[in-house]
Amino acid sequence: MNEILFAEIYYICVAIMLILGFKTYRSMMKNTQKVSFLAVVILHILYFQTDLVRMTTNSQDLFLNEMCFLFFSLCTLAWFNYIQTMLDIHYAKKSQTLFAMIPVIISVVLLLINTLNGCLFYIDHNGNFRDGPLYILYVLINDIYFIVGAYQAYIYSHRAKNYQQKKSNQILRHHQHVWVNINQIV
Repeated sequence: MNEILFAEIYYICVAIMLILGFKTYRSMMKNTQKVSFLAVVILHILYFQTDLVRMTTNSQDLFLNEMCFLFFSLCTLAWFNYIQTMLDIHYAKKSQTLFAMIPVIISVVLLLINTLNGCLFYIDHNGNFRDGPLYILYVLINDIYFIVGAYQAYIYSHRAKNYQQKKSNQILRHHQHVWVNINQIV
C-alpha cells in the first residue's frame, strides 16, 4: 500500500515539474534563465524517478541508491546555479566556478567512498536501508547551496535600486525556502 502512495506522490511531483518546465520553456525569460531552470526541472524529475524505483522496489541495489544520492546533489547544484543566473551573478575566474562546485565534488567523493565502506548509507543483513556515520554531513554539504543561495537573494534584495528588482529577489529568497522544504519532505 505504501508503494502505491509513494508512486502517486512522486508522479504528482513529476507532473508539476513537467508543467513548470513547459511554462518556463514558453515564457519570456532570458535563454540563460530558461536553461538553468529547465536543468532544475529535469534533474528533479530524474531524482524523483530514481527515488521512486528505489522506494517501491525496496531496492538493495547499491548503484540505484548511489544514483538517487547523486541526483539529489545535482538538484541542489542546479538550484544554486538557477539562483546565480536569476541574480545575474557571473564568475569571472575558473577558480570561482570551481569553488562554487566544492559541495557537489565532496558529495561525489563521499559517494565513491561509500561504495567501499558504507560511510553514507548501507544495506543491513535484513535488506534495510540504514544511514551511515557521514549521512548527516552529506545532507549538510548539499544544504550549503540552499543556504548560500538564500543569503545571496537576501543581500541582493536589499541592494536593489528599484522596487521591481527588490521584490523579484525577495521572491527568489522565498522560493529558496520552499525548495528546501520540498527536498526535505521528499
